[in-house]
Amino acid sequence: MEGQVRGIERMLDERADCHAIVQQMAAARAALDRSMVHLMVSSMAQCLRPEDGTADESELRRLGETFAKLL
Repeated sequence: MEGQVRGIERMLDERADCHAIVQQMAAARAALDRSMVHLMVSSMAQCLRPEDGTADESELRRLGETFAKLL
């Protein structure tokens, strides 16, 4: 993602075609969205399979609310 953002900055500096810039911005946003989903899924998995065998219901609810905000 960092490379994509640098590429977008370079495109802006070079006054590249706005359609190409928007396409790259959309790709960067999609990559960030995918990263957020992976983070949330990982966090949920940890809550569902804690080492001590007990799930933290309040944390699961909080993760669900955060996940819903992404949609």
